[in-house]
Amino acid sequence: MYDSIYPFGTDMQDDGYDVYEAHSCPSFWMRRSIDGTSELFFELLETNLNTFDSDFALLN
Repeated sequence: MYDSIYPFGTDMQDDGYDVYEAHSCPSFWMRRSIDGTSELFFELLETNLNTFDSDFALLN
């Protein structure tokens, strides 16, 4: 699995993102997809952004 997301993480790192974030974010969402909780986490993330980020809330 790591081999399939390594190029994505490397590209993100080259674009200035933190190396930890660039490699852990895709694997986080892949694990959520496998265990069936990705929709719940997405809903939680969207709720938090709408609650605490007024600029994001304006986009929805």
